[in-house]
Amino acid sequence: MVEENNTMAPAVKKTMVFAGLTFLFCWLLVAVYAASGGVWISGKTAPVAMLYMWIPGFVALGLQKFIYREPIRSALALYFKPNRWFFVAWIGAALILLATNEVGLMLPWHEYSPGMEGFYKLLGKTMSPEKIEQVRTFYDRLPISVFWFTFITGFISGITVSAVFTLGEELGWRGFLQHQFSHLTFWKASMLIGLIWGVWHAPIILMGHNYPDHRFYGVGMMIAFCLLLAPLLSYVRLKSGSVIAPSIFHGTINSLAGIPLIMAVGGNDLTLGITGLSGFIVLISANLLIIFFDRFVSDEPVIFSSAGDENEIESAEQTG
Repeated sequence: MVEENNTMAPAVKKTMVFAGLTFLFCWLLVAVYAASGGVWISGKTAPVAMLYMWIPGFVALGLQKFIYREPIRSALALYFKPNRWFFVAWIGAALILLATNEVGLMLPWHEYSPGMEGFYKLLGKTMSPEKIEQVRTFYDRLPISVFWFTFITGFISGITVSAVFTLGEELGWRGFLQHQFSHLTFWKASMLIGLIWGVWHAPIILMGHNYPDHRFYGVGMMIAFCLLLAPLLSYVRLKSGSVIAPSIFHGTINSLAGIPLIMAVGGNDLTLGITGLSGFIVLISANLLIIFFDRFVSDEPVIFSSAGDENEIESAEQTG
C-alpha cells in the first residue's frame, strides 16, 4: 500500500498541474474570444478551435521538456513508426461513423431524407440562404452522391489534416495522462482521462459546439461521449504503443462526424450523430467488442492485464 501511494502521489500532482494549466489557457482563450464578440458557430471559429485543440499538446510538451525533463518520445508515446494498429484505428473510426448513420436512421425520431432537408436545416443555423444555395449547387454538380463524397474526403482527412490537429489533444490525453495513469487498471485510467477530456470541452459546448440547441445538457452529453470514446482511444494507444494511432482514430471521428447528419431528418442534437444517442449506442457496442477481442482473441491483452503488462506491450510494439 505504501509503495502504491508513493507511485500515485507524483502522478496525481503532475495530473493536477497539467489539467490546471490546460483548462486555464483553453478556457481563457474562449473567454477572450467570447468577450471580443466571437460566435463559436461561425466562419471565424476555425483558428480558435485549432489553437484550443493544440493547447493540451503544448502544455504536455512544455511540462515534459522544461519542468519534468523526461524524454518526450517515451513519456508521450510520440512514435511515428507505423504498425497495424494505425490502420485499425483509421478503419475502426470510419466503421463507427457508418454504424452511427445506420443506427440513427433506425431510431423512431429520425427519418431518411434523400433530399438532405435535415442537413440544410442545420446549415441554416450558421449560413445565410445565399450561402446554403451555393452549397446546394456545389453538391448537385458532384459526379457522386453527397454521402460518398463526404465519406471519401473525410476518410482521407482523418489520417492527414484532421489527425494533425487531434494530435495536439492526444499528446495531452493519451500521451501525458495515459503515462501518468499507467499504474492504474485500463478502465480506471480510461475513465479518468475521459472525465478530464469531457470537462475540458465545457466552455465551447456552452458556446454552441456540437449541441447548439441544448447547450446546458450538452455539457453532460459531451462528458458521457468522452467517457464512452476514451476506452477505444486508450486501447489503440496501448496496442500501438504510439499516440499517433489515437490521433488518427480521433481525427477520423471528427472528419466523418457529419456523415450521420446528411441523410437524416428529425430528432435533435441530443439524439442524432456520433455525439448523440445514436453514437452512444454504437460506442457502447464498440466497447463491448474490444472487451471480447481482448479477452478471447488478442495474444497481448490490455484490458485483462496489469499496468506493467501494458507497458511491456507498448515497448514490444515500438521495437518489433
